[in-house]
Amino acid sequence: MHMNGEAEVPLAQVLQMLENDKTAYVEKGESMYYGLKDPTPVGMYDNIFYATAEQDDLIQLNEYAYRIQLEQDVADVRELTEQLCGLLTKKENAEEPTADLALSTEESETRQLTMTAEGNGAYTLRFSTSSYRLDEEKLCQFLQTLSGFVSVQQEVWGVSLKENNIAPIWNYQDSFGICCVTLKEGATLTPEDFAPDFDVEIKQNENGTYAVIPKEFFNTQQRYQLLRKISLMLEDEEKFNQANASYTVNASYGVNESALNTAAESDGSIQLMGRGDCDGSKELDSSDVFELLQHTANVGAGNEGTLTGKELLAADIDGNGSVDSTDLFELLRYCAEKGAGLQPTWTELLG
Repeated sequence: MHMNGEAEVPLAQVLQMLENDKTAYVEKGESMYYGLKDPTPVGMYDNIFYATAEQDDLIQLNEYAYRIQLEQDVADVRELTEQLCGLLTKKENAEEPTADLALSTEESETRQLTMTAEGNGAYTLRFSTSSYRLDEEKLCQFLQTLSGFVSVQQEVWGVSLKENNIAPIWNYQDSFGICCVTLKEGATLTPEDFAPDFDVEIKQNENGTYAVIPKEFFNTQQRYQLLRKISLMLEDEEKFNQANASYTVNASYGVNESALNTAAESDGSIQLMGRGDCDGSKELDSSDVFELLQHTANVGAGNEGTLTGKELLAADIDGNGSVDSTDLFELLRYCAEKGAGLQPTWTELLG
């Protein structure tokens, strides 16, 4: 994405990195920027606040786009669009997600949902995060049922709020503190757990959570650093259940409204999933065969499978909801034909 005129990694890649970084403090919510609500599933939130060793920021997400690649154009674009719209969940006051809405040719700056056919089997579903949600796992599961499915990429647009004086909330009169922590039964949290890096006090709230409260004023960067410290502490699974923070606008400085209304460019897509791409390399070769073989061998021996997440979905090549020797056979056929200089298609292989 672009922030302050400098090219950076795609926002989608930042979100993906945070999902995989256990040491990053990450909070996700649906509110605007005055406080986070309960965490929501991956790909189904409007805002993301994070603090890592290298960077920290608060991103207000504006828009998602899913670029779907099939081997050839579908016979009925409207039917495909209706199926994709059926995976969307609309938010309050949003229009019903229908093919008529998504395929409308009416020009409007406020359109919240569009489906575009680019030709050669390429389709893009684009929607506003203020109006719709999409469960990415369900999207991948659906696409695997299409015999000609090749891959799907994700693009994200958002606004960086870091330069707009928005940070974890706390002041001298607020006993909520920078962060609230929930502990395991019998566990304790004391100021000594934060020394010598931070001078804080710990207060137990009525609901049983523990508020971490700085004894002196913390600037924005110090608040981020404290959350980073808490993130590392959360690795102790025997002691901690979870932690959450709220953030707010620093009224003393105000917010740059023009910045909030300008969507940052995503600066590129990331691959969400490709059929048969069991190792996440974006290429189908012997490495994918090995990963799938290892997984099916472990499952066949009564052990836990080695594939998880999107790689496991990608391994369900025939889209029947299970990963087994049939999927391995189809992947072997694909890679063998490709290795022989042929141009295999999933439509031909799967029928």
